[in-house]
Amino acid sequence: AWSTADPRSVMGSNRVACNSQSVKENLLLDDSLKSKPVPTSAWWQNIVLQAGDQPVVTSPYMVRCLAGTISVCAPTPLVHEKYVASVWHDDWKLHIADSNKHRVIGYDPLSVTVGYLADEKL
Repeated sequence: AWSTADPRSVMGSNRVACNSQSVKENLLLDDSLKSKPVPTSAWWQNIVLQAGDQPVVTSPYMVRCLAGTISVCAPTPLVHEKYVASVWHDDWKLHIADSNKHRVIGYDPLSVTVGYLADEKL
């Protein structure tokens, strides 16, 4: 499970800085971006960590980049006496033909561009 509180849940047991070359090799970034510093704690980091399939919160919506699919959700609040959570449900899905992987191909402080290409082009 991914947690913002524990970097080991994302990067394994050793605490390696996110801009180190060994960590950057595993990020779902375009090769042209791997030579540049990668922002830490970026709002879109779930797109590039591990499989890149965890939700990105872009209030009021949530977005997931899956294999060959982009899903958008307007989450439903789940209210409990000890917490409030957001329940994911697919409100809108865009299927990308002939693609099952994604990469971040550009970003700035307010936006991120995700590219879906055929396997042999990634």
